[in-house]
Amino acid sequence: MRRDLPALLRSARPGDVIELPPGHYEGEFVVGQPVELRPLSGPGTVTLSSSTGNTLMLLADATVRDLTVVGKAWGAAAIEVAGRVMPKISNCDISAPDHIGVRVRAGARPEFSGCRIGQALHGVRVESAGGEFRRCEFADSGLASVVAAPGADVLVADCRFVRSGGHAVFAEQRGTITLRDNDFEGGSVAAIKSSGRVEVAGGVVHGGGGSALEIEGGVLRADSVRVENVGAEGVLVSGGEGVFTSCRFTGTHGPAVWMMGGKARFDLCEAIDSDRDGFLVVGGEAAFFRCAAHNNAGQGFSLLQKASVLQCDSFGNGRPDEISDPLVVTPPAPPFRIGPAGFHSIYDAIEAARPDDVIEIDPGEYVEAVSLDKPVEIRPAGEPGSVRLSAGETHVLTLSGGVVLRDLVLSGSIWVPGEAELRSCKIETGRVQSNSDSSLSLRDCDLRATVTANGLLTMSGCTMTGSKGVSIMDPGAVVDIRDCVFEDVADAAVHLSDGRVTMSDVRMIRPAYGIRTHSGRAEFSRVTISDPGTGVTVYDGLVGFTGCTVTNARAQGVLVCGGVTTFDRCRSIGSGVTGFEISGGLSTLTWCVAEDSRGADFYVSKTADATLVDCEG
Repeated sequence: MRRDLPALLRSARPGDVIELPPGHYEGEFVVGQPVELRPLSGPGTVTLSSSTGNTLMLLADATVRDLTVVGKAWGAAAIEVAGRVMPKISNCDISAPDHIGVRVRAGARPEFSGCRIGQALHGVRVESAGGEFRRCEFADSGLASVVAAPGADVLVADCRFVRSGGHAVFAEQRGTITLRDNDFEGGSVAAIKSSGRVEVAGGVVHGGGGSALEIEGGVLRADSVRVENVGAEGVLVSGGEGVFTSCRFTGTHGPAVWMMGGKARFDLCEAIDSDRDGFLVVGGEAAFFRCAAHNNAGQGFSLLQKASVLQCDSFGNGRPDEISDPLVVTPPAPPFRIGPAGFHSIYDAIEAARPDDVIEIDPGEYVEAVSLDKPVEIRPAGEPGSVRLSAGETHVLTLSGGVVLRDLVLSGSIWVPGEAELRSCKIETGRVQSNSDSSLSLRDCDLRATVTANGLLTMSGCTMTGSKGVSIMDPGAVVDIRDCVFEDVADAAVHLSDGRVTMSDVRMIRPAYGIRTHSGRAEFSRVTISDPGTGVTVYDGLVGFTGCTVTNARAQGVLVCGGVTTFDRCRSIGSGVTGFEISGGLSTLTWCVAEDSRGADFYVSKTADATLVDCEG
């Protein structure tokens, strides 16, 4: 088996499962088909390594799990992913001492979950490609754990960074890194050069030396980040542009914030218990709005350069502030307020706003069709949900330009031709529809509207009730749905006509149909579907299910009519007709369970090509 592994990979068919006996495999291994590669005896029993090139080369939508992959060749990687593919790599231990752990290039968009990456010179390097890293640990990186080279777009969520030799993430020119709810221990988080971009939402930075967040160029946006007990500054800005919202800096051994150049805005930020000044401005353009500095060893606000300070508090610091210094400019109340004391319409405020400004709306109901085409944030001036926007029969919103909507109630259809993000919004009626060049993010939203995705769609923490579900229509659509609940959906909760879908940790309750696929590629993990008409229907496409469960389907729990489908550790319980019914296509079922079906637990038609391995029914 060890000598034949390269040949076995070359001869594999789509949907094949390749299980490796325990041992150490030396060589360059190329995966060119959508197969699954895993150890026969579980994690930690199989090691792949190469001294001559990339150890594992992924050129297809493959699944790799539970392997140890070591890169030893100079200039090569332990794992390289190339081409327009979306492989899934989970629970792997990846290292390349003095080399690259993972290299992603040429349009690839892999998904890594539960992996440990390091020791390596660069943990991950992404070049003109994308990728997602969730629940991973990055450790012992010599230079940087994640590098976004020109043209890269990387998402890192719920990960842990330990002992980075340089920075945890580094964004080069035109490289973008999005960080969500990560834990950074023992090192600096981000450095940005030239036109790079880093967006940080949530998470904590603690321990280690060096500046936690460093901007030399490009753009950094940080929202709800905590920086605790770092060895130098919480934020160091010497160039570029930074936007910081609801961030908290405590116990830094340098200033909590040190402005030396560039441009930065701080909104609702706190500087507490630093060994020096709270907010220190010696150069650049700084604006502080509703910030607080207290119990710092130096001044709360030490302003040696003109800055804008509005509605800020400073108390209990070691030295008095110089807030009354004539160099400080305190502008009037921000003009981007909609209501009796500000603009009369949302349109007027948008026209006056600059990129990255915040527009606040006084509580109430507003009937206005709004087109947003610049990167601003719109939110209520009062409590979440205190502002309702509607527009009758027309689109209530047309969104592009990187706009962020937060805590709003929306009634009417929404058209997304560009980039937009909705956070903690309630969409009461209508349809949310995006075109093929769009990028839409829905976070913690309550949806009573149908969603049609033709571009890039990310849904996390959302609830969808009583609508017609999510439809994916375009060949170029890329959809990621996580930690969501679909309840009483009147049609298919998720309907894939074309494109690519990744879904995990999703619950579907009483949908007319759970999942339907007619074409495209999809990977479903830990999806539970209870009380549907039919739980899963696959007409065509390349589809994988891992750890999914269907209970009490009125008809079939799972119905496969065509395509290439894999089921791994899936269950169908209490189906009204059959548990797993395979009437066409190519299917592989491994460690699946069907029970309490009114008809057959497993039914395979003569027209189908199905393989059942260790299934119970």
